[in-house]
Amino acid sequence: MALRETRFLDWIRAAGAKEARCSLVASAAGSFPESVFSFEAADFVPQGNSLAIRRSLHEGIGAAYGLPADHVFAVTGGCGTANFLAARALVEPQAHVLIESPCYEPFIRIFDGLSVEISFLERRFEDGYAVDPDRLAALLRPETRLVILSSPHNPSGAVIPPETLRVVLALLEEREAYLLCDEIFLDAVDAAGICPAASLGPRAVSTGGLSKCFSMDDLRAGWVLAAPDLLFRIKRLYDAMGAFNPVLMDRLAAKVFTRFSVLREFMRQRRREQFAEVRRWMEERPDLQWVAPQGGFCLFPQLPGGLAGEAFAARLEETHGVIVVPGRLFGDDRHVRIGFGLPREKLAEGLRCIGQTLDAFKEAEGASVSGQTIK
Repeated sequence: MALRETRFLDWIRAAGAKEARCSLVASAAGSFPESVFSFEAADFVPQGNSLAIRRSLHEGIGAAYGLPADHVFAVTGGCGTANFLAARALVEPQAHVLIESPCYEPFIRIFDGLSVEISFLERRFEDGYAVDPDRLAALLRPETRLVILSSPHNPSGAVIPPETLRVVLALLEEREAYLLCDEIFLDAVDAAGICPAASLGPRAVSTGGLSKCFSMDDLRAGWVLAAPDLLFRIKRLYDAMGAFNPVLMDRLAAKVFTRFSVLREFMRQRRREQFAEVRRWMEERPDLQWVAPQGGFCLFPQLPGGLAGEAFAARLEETHGVIVVPGRLFGDDRHVRIGFGLPREKLAEGLRCIGQTLDAFKEAEGASVSGQTIK
């Protein structure tokens, strides 16, 4: 069985070990001040029935996303584990899987060691990274069993509207295939009418967790939202792995959901302020093209003049001690991913260094490219 390295995660771990002046690698919101939310010593003392605690967590997650508790399955290991469980439970040998591109590389690695054929659905920069149902339909085969998308898209932050998801689900219904939608950034979408894909039909599975929008990565709480018959298959796989949720994780996560609305609004307000800083900076950089992210805490600008993201990121780190993620780790090295979930002063410092590095490249190469926002 061939198990390959996950370049993205290896790179992220290496970047996290560096002493950087400013890291724009993280894609999370930033922690909450104690005045808004904190755990107390009593929260860590074993108490209560584990099944009752788990039921409370499922009810809290369901209430947050408009689904009954029997459509929720919480897992340890975060959204990554949720994605793995859902994909492996729904795909059989010799199946065809369609994955968005650019993409979060661990989506691909889920299928290592399986006799599964993978192809890619291009989400094009010039289209605002929208999902084109016609392009998707042309890639479907009789043996297609799963389509994997993210909304908001990682790395661009583009959101798939519910009407597009409904068209996609209708296409999959015809072929008895499923949609897996990674929605780890969904709570950072500040727009009406956005809902989990799992609420739109029985062939949709949504995954999420507390690591990004709520910056509780150490808690490792994730979940799958799906129809009960699909969750049954996912639970059986979870059991086969010998996995179980720590009671402490369930209890702490359940507490988060007692304050869910307050925490989400605080996070969204802070994102508005952070994104205002990003937008101001982008307006001063006509050399960059971008799709303004509708959700999440990253932007994925296209670099000017054919400049490679790998070379740019290396120069930025070498000259300023600022780290961004090269686009090659998502499959497109014309770009870099910039996380903006930082305090505004630190964010402004990092963006200023990016601008100085862009100017240095232009002076060295005589490149001058006009940019634009792709709607």
